[in-house]
Amino acid sequence: MIRQLWMHKRDGCISVLILAGLILFLTLLVLSPIAHQKDRYRSELSKDARVLQQLRAIDNARENLEITFKEYQSNDLQSLVYSKIAADSVTLDIQRRVSTELNNAKAQVLSISPLPVTLQDDYSKVGVQVKFSATMPALMQALSAFEQDKPLLLIDSIRISPEQIRVRRGEVVPQRVSVDMTVFTFLVPKGDQEVLK
Repeated sequence: MIRQLWMHKRDGCISVLILAGLILFLTLLVLSPIAHQKDRYRSELSKDARVLQQLRAIDNARENLEITFKEYQSNDLQSLVYSKIAADSVTLDIQRRVSTELNNAKAQVLSISPLPVTLQDDYSKVGVQVKFSATMPALMQALSAFEQDKPLLLIDSIRISPEQIRVRRGEVVPQRVSVDMTVFTFLVPKGDQEVLK
C-alpha cells in the first residue's frame, strides 16, 4: 500500500513538476517578446530624450539669437558692415571714402591701390593700400574720420615716417609725415546675407 501510494504520489509530483515546467516555459515564451519590446521601447525613449534635449537647447539658443538680433537692429549695427554688395564695389567705395577723407584733411594722396580679396574666419576681407603725405593735425583728422565713419573701416597696418623738408633759417614749418597704411573691412559671406535682412 505504501509502495502504491508512493508510486501514485511520485507520478503526481512528476506530473505537477512537468505541468509547472510547461507553465514556466509558456510564460517565458510569452514574456520573451514582451521583454524584448520593452528594451526596444526603452532604447527609443532614451534616443527621443536626447533629441528632445537637443531641440530644447536649439530653442534656448534661438531665443538668445533673437534677442541679440533685436539688439543688433536697435543699435543700428547693420550700418557698420557692408552687406549684399559685391567685393569689387566695396573696394571702390573704400577707395572713394579714403580719398575723400584724406582730401578733406588736406593730405596729399600719393597712391591708393586695391588689395586682393582674402578669406578670414569665413568672411571676405576687402581693402586698399594707401600712401599719402600729411601734417600731423591732418593725419589725426583723417584717422578720426575713418574711426567715426560707417560702414566700419579698419586700419590693419600703418607706418608713419617723418619727411625731411628744407627750411630757411628761422622759418617754422609744420611737421609732415609720410604714411603707408592698409585700410580694410569685412564682408558678410554670400550665404549669410539672407540672415541679416
